[in-house]
Amino acid sequence: MKYVLIFISLFYLVGCEKESNNIDPNSHLSEVEQNNFNYSIIRYTGRLAKKATHETKFDEKFDEEYTALANACDLLFYYPNSKTGEIYFAITKIAPSLKIKKVATVGKLKKDDKGNI
Repeated sequence: MKYVLIFISLFYLVGCEKESNNIDPNSHLSEVEQNNFNYSIIRYTGRLAKKATHETKFDEKFDEEYTALANACDLLFYYPNSKTGEIYFAITKIAPSLKIKKVATVGKLKKDDKGNI
């Protein structure tokens, strides 16, 4: 019983950080910024464009297809950690199925000074 109380106390103290842990994308990004973020990560999280390989997926000729894929995704969670510079996110897209359902991709990324992932 003593260990349970210690664990609950530690959990409570760790959970009470000064920094807000708001994961709502609307509180961090505008709608345009959310679309831009989806587009910036779609080449990593989405399927390859037709006739693209992993070596050629960043070519400009596939931009139109990746834009359409990014527009079909919804940014579900977004949390920028100001201490480490990492961004935690979750995006959803419609899954291939007979019934309508979605699949989520959760990830963590870090951008350099130029904004590259």
